[in-house]
Amino acid sequence: MKTIAHPLEHNAAARDYYDRLTSRKSKGAVVVWREAVETLTGSLPSWAARQRAARVKRTAKHLAERTD
Repeated sequence: MKTIAHPLEHNAAARDYYDRLTSRKSKGAVVVWREAVETLTGSLPSWAARQRAARVKRTAKHLAERTD
């Protein structure tokens, strides 16, 4: 079975934009870009994949259910 490539995998403009984001000192824009792409497409291209797993997002519902 052949794995389907991510829609941005071979998009040179997207890769160039991502590379420019990662060259900045502040990585906040990279985080926002990854979250947006992952939310919209369900995954990240191989060149933007995280080396470590992302942190689990804490939602208001999750925090309300949490008991200390």
